[in-house]
Amino acid sequence: MITIEMPFPPSVNHYWGSSGRRRFVSKRGKEFQRDVAIAWAASGHKTLEGPIELYVAALFPDNRRRDLDNLLKATQDALEHAGAYEDDGQIHRLAIWREGVEDGGRLVVQMQPLGDQGKTLIVVKG
Repeated sequence: MITIEMPFPPSVNHYWGSSGRRRFVSKRGKEFQRDVAIAWAASGHKTLEGPIELYVAALFPDNRRRDLDNLLKATQDALEHAGAYEDDGQIHRLAIWREGVEDGGRLVVQMQPLGDQGKTLIVVKG
């Protein structure tokens, strides 16, 4: 299991910018991508291939109300940009949870190849 610590991501509204119909990664988004790339490079791991699982523990910078799932797009995009995996479509299992509050905030991300356990089918009866 690979574990890396990353800065707290900018919100989706601050990660992306726009000009007319064109969408682009904003200055804050590029800074986040750079910081994630540094964290990935420091981990010393190679690009993961095939299906992977990704787990994200979020330590929020404060107690403001935030939607947990809004942290994922910038995080997955920055990890792809850093070379953790080729495409975020490789993520077959994903979990994110609130771990608490910490000055400045951060994410603790764990990932690994999915392997055979990814073939388990969970049937929900309602």
